[in-house]
Amino acid sequence: MKKLRLRILVTDGQRVADLFWLTHKEKDIYYGRPAIRDIHSSYHGSGKRHIEHLNGSKDKIQSIPLADFKGHCDLVQIGFGAGVLNSRAHRYSGKSSEAVAYIDVRSLPKQKNYIARIGLMEPNAFTCLPLDLPHIQVCQVLIVPVLVPWVYVITGVDVPLSSIR
Repeated sequence: MKKLRLRILVTDGQRVADLFWLTHKEKDIYYGRPAIRDIHSSYHGSGKRHIEHLNGSKDKIQSIPLADFKGHCDLVQIGFGAGVLNSRAHRYSGKSSEAVAYIDVRSLPKQKNYIARIGLMEPNAFTCLPLDLPHIQVCQVLIVPVLVPWVYVITGVDVPLSSIR
């Protein structure tokens, strides 16, 4: 298998910001945020996951081997605001990718903050998507079937805890 790269971008139709990258190389998946240099996480073909955090800590988790992948697996949840489009750290460089998924803020409710939940899903298993999220009003679902497992991006707005009770 060759190296496949996915970028998740945010746009308002005029500006573009680079929110997330994912690379599927051989049997392993690597992912991270372009604005946070030198920090990335991985999901290996064996099912071993390595997750790096901003504070320097690292987690090791044993998950399902990629060859046996079923259902879904959240990789990361990213909060972002419209300011991401003005940030130099998030500016999209135009780096080539085999797949690009756009989160267009014009299609989302006018809010200050948004949430993007990014993960892996079994191909064609749409019912496994985690859409019933108590703290997120889901506004947009993107599915990228170029990679196996497929990648999903669930974008929404934060629901205040007071309205959940």
